[in-house]
Amino acid sequence: MRRTIAVGVLGWLLCVGAGCADPTTLSGDAAITRESTVPPDTRQIFPDGLPTPDVACATYSTEAKQTPAALMIVLDRSSSMITNGKWGAAVQAIVKAIDADALDHMAIGLLAYPAFPVTSPACIGAARILVPQVSCGVPVIPQVPLMDSGKEKTAGASGPRKEIYKWLADHSPDTTQTDASPGYDALATALKALQAHPLVGKRLLLFITDGGFSCTSVSSPTRPGYLDGFGCADWEYPDTVVKLLKDAAGHATAPVSTFVIGVPGSDSIGEKQGPYDTAPYHMRLALSSYAYAGSPSTVDAACDGKSFSKDGLDPASPCHYDMTKGAFDANALAAVIDGIRGKVLGCTYQLPKVDDKNQVINKDKVNVRIAIDGAAPLMVPKRKDPSDACASSPCWDWNPAGEVELLGKACAMVKGAKNVKVEIVVGCFTILK
Repeated sequence: MRRTIAVGVLGWLLCVGAGCADPTTLSGDAAITRESTVPPDTRQIFPDGLPTPDVACATYSTEAKQTPAALMIVLDRSSSMITNGKWGAAVQAIVKAIDADALDHMAIGLLAYPAFPVTSPACIGAARILVPQVSCGVPVIPQVPLMDSGKEKTAGASGPRKEIYKWLADHSPDTTQTDASPGYDALATALKALQAHPLVGKRLLLFITDGGFSCTSVSSPTRPGYLDGFGCADWEYPDTVVKLLKDAAGHATAPVSTFVIGVPGSDSIGEKQGPYDTAPYHMRLALSSYAYAGSPSTVDAACDGKSFSKDGLDPASPCHYDMTKGAFDANALAAVIDGIRGKVLGCTYQLPKVDDKNQVINKDKVNVRIAIDGAAPLMVPKRKDPSDACASSPCWDWNPAGEVELLGKACAMVKGAKNVKVEIVVGCFTILK
């Protein structure tokens, strides 16, 4: 027999006495009810007519793990990244962002490019004597391969966060004046690593750059491109990058969502920036088209840079994260990275199959509470009505895969937080909204 019973003050006090979680921190105007599948004859009935909770109430709780996810950071380290404090800000922001609790138990990796010099292309002619090599090399595998982050932070003894921190601390941008930028090959390598990762979940690529891609003439196979200052068809066609990212986003079995951050310098329009040449088109439009191709469902619906044309102008509202205007520093970049993480993660969590006594968890006796940025835990009720979007007050429900999914306001709260702890409490009557 299944009954849904309103929780009165006395009834709840009785539950608290038995160890149930306190729901008094709930916000919203919805009534809270309690759900149970325990047969009535196994429970004591008190004068107010409410059943007491089972003796096993709240006997087990555990921090919930998010649905498996893998995050690959692709970082531009071309020569121009050394200017205007861009490299230092990027390094500090990455370290700060990956230490967020929300990235615990996520597979994290790093690929920085260019990684090494290669022989200059024949198309530069006599200049080859002066420029025998160009920095167009990309590693076969990322410098920090995808690994489970666990809970170890960058200051820990081991793990990918530690490895990323160490790699960034030991390296700086390329020092050659060619400012080569094999961005296409770097993205292709990162996408392959993400798609090869053995998980069933979300695959995310975070791309940080200050400008255009080159190196098409030394890629294998070579690709067509716009002419550079040496007369080589070496500037990447943005449409080639768009296709790469669009194909990855639409992959049938291992889709990858790509998020693009353009740091200062990525607003070039073909002019010279200091000693460095820039691609012969509006870079903000190119990056915007990359962002739309790489994750069309998460870009701002109002963005107007969804496609590229060589003669196109800067979009009024770009689809990528444009940091060429306003203040740029490590905190600003870290905030953008946090926002990206929150946009795509944080609302779906796995239910443990068994408790600490190896007993199968009864899904009718599961409660969820969340702690946001160090605040007191908030008990989140399960919705009764499947049509309830929970926009004004938080709730959760089971998704088709049998996972805990935070809905409406609860999901928005988690997405907007820097640090989140989601806890599964087992044994108490499920609190209903």
